[in-house]
This record gives sequence, structure tokens and C-alpha cells, in this order.
Amino acid sequence: MPPGSSPPTAATAVSPYGVVARAASAGSEGAHSLLLFALTTALRASREVGSFGVLPHPIDEQVRQFYRRWGFEDVPFDPRQSMIVRMVDLEKSGLVA
Repeated sequence: MPPGSSPPTAATAVSPYGVVARAASAGSEGAHSLLLFALTTALRASREVGSFGVLPHPIDEQVRQFYRRWGFEDVPFDPRQSMIVRMVDLEKSGLVA
């Protein structure tokens, strides 16, 4: 690793989820349940594999707004315009086990 660089950080990707997220934006309860299941599974797995957060790649602004309602934030300077929610924030939220 070059001097001054950071070690890689593990993250859990949830993709492709855009179609489901778009349905959720339209009011589909099944999409909310699916994301909750994905977040709960990712959080539990992170205790074994050391994942820092969950990283989706929203396909458009409507999907991006859906993720924001769940606490996801934009990843700065990412050309793919990814978002992330940290595992520690998922635990603190009480939304997932």
C-alpha cells in the first residue's frame, strides 16, 4: 500500500435494487419489507465479515430519495453516485436487529 493511503474498507452492496426502490417510492409495502430484510441480513453478516456499511447505487433521483428516507447518505466524490449507511448507524436506529 502506498505511503499515506488508507487500507480498503469492506462494504455490503445491495444491487440491483432500483426497481424495488422505485416501487417503494410509489407506496409498495413489499419493497419496504425487502429493504428491511436486506439491511437486517447485512447487519448480521457484518458481525462476521467486518463490513463497514451498506452501499447501493441508485439508478435515479427517485430511488436516491427512497434511500435517504432510510438514512443513506451520498458518498462524496464517487463518480457512480453511490450512497452508504454505516452499520453502526443501522444498529443505533433500532430499525434492524
